[in-house]
Amino acid sequence: MRYNTNIMHFLHQKIIRLRHFPLEMPRGASIREWREDVKKLTQELEQALSVMWAHSTLDIHNICKTDDAKLQAEEACEAMSRFLSNWHLNGPLNGYEQIPEVYVEKDRMSLKQRIEYVLGGDAHSARESHGPTDCCWEPIKEDWERFRQEFKKCEGKDKQELAEYLQHVVDDGSSGFQY
Repeated sequence: MRYNTNIMHFLHQKIIRLRHFPLEMPRGASIREWREDVKKLTQELEQALSVMWAHSTLDIHNICKTDDAKLQAEEACEAMSRFLSNWHLNGPLNGYEQIPEVYVEKDRMSLKQRIEYVLGGDAHSARESHGPTDCCWEPIKEDWERFRQEFKKCEGKDKQELAEYLQHVVDDGSSGFQY
């Protein structure tokens, strides 16, 4: 995971526990209801895996806030617990769907530190506070620095000159900035 690692690890562990739990339809249960609920659970798990995948890569256009990651992970955990509870299956997930606040706070601080690094902080302080600055953040920092250098070229220009310059940058991509 690239960020929100504690939250994603919590969710991953819940999915692993469910995976190793035998899901058998209770005797006398409605096959139609069972299938519908299994289908809903499958959709929730697919969504959870999608969230985890999104955190295993780094797309600067789609960084997920820590609180949003927490909400998505807890919704998935609640869906798994709800399924087990509705079918009276004493599973490995019963009892705690909420992510411990210490995990959320660690992830929040780590993401903040990494964003500060991208915006001009140094890698040493990021490593000291929250572990290694993942190499995937370095290209983002470099792109941000290129963007800042391009923006400095705009200082002192009037609105018309600025509009023409920005149009030129957009038209031919001469800034090198890809975002």
